[in-house]
Amino acid sequence: MHRTIEEDLQATKNSHENDNQQPFYLSQEKHQQIKAALYYETDHSLTSCRPSSPPAILRHNSDEQTKSIEHFSPVLTDTMPTATKIQSSPSTHITSCPSRSSTIYIDEMHTAQEEVEKRELNTLNGRFGNYLDKIKHLVNVNANLRRQVDQAYRKYIGHTEEERDNAHPNQKYLHPCESQLLHLRKQINEEVRAQTLLQIRLQRADFDIEFYQHNIKVLTSHDQKQSEQVQYLRQQLDVNLQDLEHLKRQYERQEQDLNTYKFQYKEYTEKLMKFSNEYDTIAYERMENENILCTLREQYSFEKEFYHRRQEEFEYLEKFQYDFDKQFNQTELHQIVHQIRQDYQEFNRIRLSELEKIYESKLDVIRQEFVKRQEQKHSVTSNETHLTLESTKKEYQTLIEQNQSLQDKLEQLQHNIHDIIEQNKQRYELSDREYKQLQVDIPALDSIVVHLRENAVNLSAEINTYKYLLVNLFSTTKEKSSSPPHTRAPVLAPPISKPVPSEKQTTTLTTTEPIPTVKKITTTVATKARSTPRQYRDETTGFVVHIEDGIIWVRI
Repeated sequence: MHRTIEEDLQATKNSHENDNQQPFYLSQEKHQQIKAALYYETDHSLTSCRPSSPPAILRHNSDEQTKSIEHFSPVLTDTMPTATKIQSSPSTHITSCPSRSSTIYIDEMHTAQEEVEKRELNTLNGRFGNYLDKIKHLVNVNANLRRQVDQAYRKYIGHTEEERDNAHPNQKYLHPCESQLLHLRKQINEEVRAQTLLQIRLQRADFDIEFYQHNIKVLTSHDQKQSEQVQYLRQQLDVNLQDLEHLKRQYERQEQDLNTYKFQYKEYTEKLMKFSNEYDTIAYERMENENILCTLREQYSFEKEFYHRRQEEFEYLEKFQYDFDKQFNQTELHQIVHQIRQDYQEFNRIRLSELEKIYESKLDVIRQEFVKRQEQKHSVTSNETHLTLESTKKEYQTLIEQNQSLQDKLEQLQHNIHDIIEQNKQRYELSDREYKQLQVDIPALDSIVVHLRENAVNLSAEINTYKYLLVNLFSTTKEKSSSPPHTRAPVLAPPISKPVPSEKQTTTLTTTEPIPTVKKITTTVATKARSTPRQYRDETTGFVVHIEDGIIWVRI
């Protein structure tokens, strides 16, 4: 639980009054804390490291307390509302809202204002408590630091600063040497302080130099990266501009093709209109000619029939009796012929009108069909143009998408190429290291191989000699065992004569091993008892083997 602001202010005032009544240099702990605070709060580069006198300490403490109180006073004045504002706001609200009850509204305003004040007081109490805790912590830190300073004084000077201050008033007389010694100590202290300050400044300068060098390196690397990124973006921009120019050329080419198609479409439509009009005129003329031809054919048939009937009538009239009245035949015959002609003309006129109506109806039907065909053609051509435009737009869109996909693939391929180059570089470095290691290991391996070959040759030669020796020993022992026991007698070996090798054998021996060596091979007891002196040359190896008293001598 933190104390309230009023209690804290009262405590600070009481402590200030007590401090004014009692000086600080009488209290040992307060005196040390204030000295430590003053020592570490001042700038040691400009002033000396020793603390000021007790009156200066008291004045500084009073100034600090007044500063702390002045520091908290604006916070309280800013956060805590005044009474005049609280009283004036309800009055104005009451005058503006006469319909509400004044008492309830004033109570609500008071409760809201009290809640706000409580919250503000709680926040201020919390902040002030935290501030006091920090002050206590800093006081403890200052006490510890002052203790360390006193220990340093005792270690390097011999006495603390307080002991010197307490001992100074009691010391009435100082020897000149002591005064000189004190003066020298002061000079030494000042020189030490100056040297330490110089070292600190030099270390600070070194640190600043390293810091700025590091910043310069970082900035140069950043600028290099930015320049590389800008170069890469410029390359990409150039590639994209080239692609854009290519697409523009394609688009212009397609627009030219579209304009040519439009011009051709207009020409073809004009030609179609012209040919359709010509076709209509030709069809109309043909229909008129057919109509005239039909009328002429009908008239010809009618005239022919009329002529035929007239001939019949003439023949019939010739057969009439001669005694008819001549006047009646002349008048009636002419009237009848005239009436027949009129009937035929009327019939021909009616028939021609009907044919004209029929042909007009046919022409109307043909014209309607032609108009429908023209409309269908126009709609088909417009639809075709729309389809071509849509197809060109789709092709343009697909080209843009293909360009984007190709750009993505190009970026991916560049990334893959970069990765492959890095992998190949690592593999090349690894193979180079392995090759260098093998180059280093080859002489040792060659010497090992040569040594193994020599050992193999020597071992194979020894194995062959041992094999032939064992075969010969086994054959001799077998012959002796097969001979009868009563005839067993010591066989004297012929005198050992070293055979002179031929030229070929000498050459082989000199080439293989120039220095002759003798190897001694011991056999078992049974073979020693039963062996007889014997000497022979191995044909395969060329070794001279001499067996005597169970001892085998091999001359290489």
